Amino acid sequence: MGFSRCQPNPGKATRAARIPTGWEVVEDLIRRIAKVRGVDCEPNPPGWYEQTSGEAPTYSGLLAALARSPLERQQLLRGYFEPNESEREQGLKVPTKAHRAIAALVASGHVRVILTTNFDQLIERALEEKGIVPTVVSSPDQVQGLPPLVQLTCLVVKMHGDYRDSRIKNTPEELSQYDRRLNRLLDRIFDEFGLIVCGWSAQWDPALCSAIARCRSHRFTTYWAYRGPLDTEANRLITLRRAQAIQIYDADSFFESLADRIEALEEYDRPHPLSLRIAVETLKNYLVDHRHRIRLSDLMSQETEAVYQRLFSPERFPLGGITFNGVNLLERLREYEAITERLQALLIEGAAWGETQHLDLWRRSLERIANPPRPSSASVGWTNVMSYPALRLLYAAGLAAIAKGLYHNLRGLLEVPALDKGGQRVPLLIAADTIHVVDHNVLKTGLRKNWSLPMSEYLFESLREPLREHLRSDDNYANTFDILEYLLALAYLDQDPDKIGWCPIGRFGNLLAIEMRFGQQPKGVVARIHQEVDQLGNSWPPLTAGLFGGSVERFKELEALFLEVFKLRYVQYLV
Repeated sequence: MGFSRCQPNPGKATRAARIPTGWEVVEDLIRRIAKVRGVDCEPNPPGWYEQTSGEAPTYSGLLAALARSPLERQQLLRGYFEPNESEREQGLKVPTKAHRAIAALVASGHVRVILTTNFDQLIERALEEKGIVPTVVSSPDQVQGLPPLVQLTCLVVKMHGDYRDSRIKNTPEELSQYDRRLNRLLDRIFDEFGLIVCGWSAQWDPALCSAIARCRSHRFTTYWAYRGPLDTEANRLITLRRAQAIQIYDADSFFESLADRIEALEEYDRPHPLSLRIAVETLKNYLVDHRHRIRLSDLMSQETEAVYQRLFSPERFPLGGITFNGVNLLERLREYEAITERLQALLIEGAAWGETQHLDLWRRSLERIANPPRPSSASVGWTNVMSYPALRLLYAAGLAAIAKGLYHNLRGLLEVPALDKGGQRVPLLIAADTIHVVDHNVLKTGLRKNWSLPMSEYLFESLREPLREHLRSDDNYANTFDILEYLLALAYLDQDPDKIGWCPIGRFGNLLAIEMRFGQQPKGVVARIHQEVDQLGNSWPPLTAGLFGGSVERFKELEALFLEVFKLRYVQYLV
C-alpha cells in the first residue's frame, strides 16, 4: 500500500509513555545544576542559565557540567528514558499501544521507514517485541554506507539523535539545519515514500520543515493526524504536500485503528486475489500452517461461489435460443475455462500438496460446481455442457494428484456426489464423462479436428500448460493423462460391474485398439499398470488409497472386465 510507509515523530505516543521531551530534559538538567549551586533558577531555568553562564544551554554542555565521564552521563540520562522497577509495574516508559501498532504495521510490510524527533528507544523496543531488528540512523555519520532503502526491512531515522549520544539536537540553533548527509537521506525518503504524520506540531523543527517543503513530488498521499489546533507552519506543509488532515483523539487509538483497518482490508482481499499467481501462493501459504485453516476454507468457498454464480448465470449462458453448433459450443467451453481458471489453479495445488485433512475442501468445491441448477426446459446439448466445468476441474486436480502420488486425493475427487441426468445422486465420475458431456460430432466441427475421442484430446491439449509446473516433461504428462483416464474407466466399471456393459474411454484407447485389432500385446498404460500391480500387489499406491476396495483381486477382475468391454465396444470404432 503506497501510503503509511513513513511515520514522522510519534511524539504523542512518547508522551503517553510518560517520557519527557528533549527540552524538558534540558530544563531539568538546568535545575540540577542550580540545586548543586544552591540557587533557585525558577521560573525560567533556561533564562537563568544563559544569564549566569553567558551562553545558551545545550544538551552536551549541561551534561559535561553534571557528569565528567561518558558512563556517568549515560547513567544520568537513563533515568529520564528508561523505566525503573516501579515505573515498569505502572506501565510507564515502556512501548505504548501506538508503538506496538506501528511495529505491527512494519511486521505486515506496510511501514518501511520511521522518522522520529524523539530520543528514546521505545519504537526500537516495540519492533524487537515483533522480532524485527531495525536499521537505526541517529547521527549523520551512520548515513554513510546505508544500503538501498528497498533492501531494508525497517529503517528508523532518529533525526535529532539518541539520548545515549551527547550530540542530540535540542536548541533552536541545533534544530535550524541538518547535516547535508542527513538532508540527502530525507530527500530520498520524502520523494520515494508516503507519509503519515502524527504528534508533530512542525513549530520547533525548522530543518525538518525545510526537508519536507523541499520535496516537490507527490508519489503517495500524505496523511497528517493532529489532535489540537494546527499552527501556521503545519498548515503550510499540509498545503504543500496536498495532505489529508485527520483529527484524532490520541496516537494510541489512531495507530491501533489504522492497523486494525489494514488487517481487515487484507482479510477481505485474500479470498479475492488479483492474479492467478497470488491466488496460488496464498493457498500454498495457508496449506502449511494449520492456523490458517479458516482462511483457507474461506478462500476456497468464496472463490467457488463466485465461479458458480458466473458459470450458471442464465443471462450470460442461456440454455435456449442459441443454436447448438460447433462454433457456439467451442466459444462457451472457452468462456467456462476463463471463469474457472483461478479455481482450477487452486484445485491443482490443493490436490498436489493437500493432506488428508484438506480433502473435504477440494471435494466441497468440486461438488458445488458439479451440481448446477436444473433447468425446467432447455436444450439438451446446452444442459449437458453445464457439466463440462466439473469434468475439467476433475481432470486438472486428478492429474495433479497422480503427479504427486496422492491417490487418496484422486479417490476423494472421483467420489464427489453429483446429480446425473435422471436426477439420481451418483459419484461425479458417473455423472460427467468425456463421452456424454458434449456431442462428439458437434465438438469435432468446432475444433475442425477429426479426432475419434475429441473431448479427451481437447482436455489433453488445453490442460497441458496449467499442469506444466507439476509435470515438466511432455512424456510424463502424457503418461499421467493416460493413467488418469484408465483409472477413471476402471472406477466407472467398479460402480456396478454386473449391470454396466460400457465405460468411458480415454485417448489411450487409440493405441490399445490398434494393438488388439492386430493381435499385438498391449504396450501402453494398460500393460504398464498391469506390471506395476504384479510387482507391488496390495502395495500399489492406488490400492493403498482405497481404490477398487484396496484389493488386487478386485483390480484384476475390473481389468479383465475393462478389456472385455473395450473389445466389444471400441476396437472397431477406434481403428
